[in-house]
Amino acid sequence: MLAKRVSGEARRTALSRQLAAVTNGDVSRRAFLRRSGLAAGGLAGLGALDLQLVRRADAKTLYQQGPVERKKTVCPFCAVGCSIWAEVKDGVWVG
Repeated sequence: MLAKRVSGEARRTALSRQLAAVTNGDVSRRAFLRRSGLAAGGLAGLGALDLQLVRRADAKTLYQQGPVERKKTVCPFCAVGCSIWAEVKDGVWVG
């Protein structure tokens, strides 16, 4: 991090002072790479676990309650203009 010198002495920002307090001074390139590698490996390992955060939606009950219309519409996610089929029941997009 670059520090602006004033009267021959470099000043530190609040963020750099807090970082220095956490890391006991400075961080070498080797220590940074080791810690970031451990963090990336830990996050990859956590991502490999099946934590049941995403589950399949149960939309079968909506179809049994009444008729569902199929309408051709434009995808709302980007400006390309892809067309998609929307399944609409009582004005609500259900599929």
